[in-house]
This record gives sequence, C-alpha cells and structure tokens, in this order.
Amino acid sequence: MANSMVENAACDLCLLITQPPQTGVLGQETFELAVAGGVFDQSITVIFSGSAVLHLLPQQPTDGYRSTGKLWQSASMFGIEQFFVVAPQPEDVLAQLPEGVRAAVQVISAESAREKMDNAREVMVL
Repeated sequence: MANSMVENAACDLCLLITQPPQTGVLGQETFELAVAGGVFDQSITVIFSGSAVLHLLPQQPTDGYRSTGKLWQSASMFGIEQFFVVAPQPEDVLAQLPEGVRAAVQVISAESAREKMDNAREVMVL
C-alpha cells in the first residue's frame, strides 16, 4: 500500500535552504533548482531557515553570478508565489526585504516547517 502522505502531498518538492548565499555558488543554483520545478508545473515549497534568509536580501552578486535577492524577486514568473521563513527572524532583516519579496514571505514556526517537509513528495536540504 502506498504512503497516503505522499499520495496527498502538499507539494512535489520542498527546498529547505539553511546556508547563506555567500557559501559558494549555492545561491544561484538553489534558485535555478526551485524555478526548474516551477517551469515544469511542479508544486514547489521554499523554506528559508536561519541565515539563509539572506538569499532574499538585495546584495552585491558574487563574481560571475547574479544577486540572489534579485533572482528570488522574479520567482513568481516561474510559479513560485510564496516563500516561508522559519521564525524567529529579526524584524530588521525582514524589513530590508524588497517589497515584492516581502509580500511573498510568510513567517512560520519550526513545527510548521517540519509539517510542510513531511507533506512533500520530495525534500532537499541545501
């Protein structure tokens, strides 16, 4: 018998992003992975935890790469309408988010993040 949680998955892929964008090329590759699923009509849940919220801030790009903040601002064009940020996040960090990103961010508890991961068909931790 198939796992009913997977059959009734809330999303096809849940990305839990835990690393800040300064860790190599992870920032741009994480975005590309998320939007690739969105382009192919996969339901994608993106959760930022801890210092990973820095992906959403406007910043200077790493040499040879785009600013991850600007990339995430365009995610809605690829079917990713909402991002989740695990609480607690300092209000000053959330206030620095660009307006388009801030409107798409929902702050959730660690328990809610775990629930989203449990209800996803696939989970990737980056």
